[in-house]
Amino acid sequence: MDIINAIRRAIIEAKRRVGTQLRLQEQTGVSQGNISAYISGKKGIEDMELSTLMKLFPSLEMKFFPEDCGGEILSPLELT
Repeated sequence: MDIINAIRRAIIEAKRRVGTQLRLQEQTGVSQGNISAYISGKKGIEDMELSTLMKLFPSLEMKFFPEDCGGEILSPLELT
């Protein structure tokens, strides 16, 4: 799975779960304009600051090495 598309889909799902982009802004501190731009592709996910990603998904964990995943072979970057 392409990580950029996975993040975009996760933002769309986060918005769906709270109802509106404005509500997502209120809950995360990420502006509604930026949320909209990430969803529409006007703003590149690849240019998103790590701090913005963590605001949107505070429980995000990144695993970089197989031993971090109990020895399983996973893709280089896994969102959990």
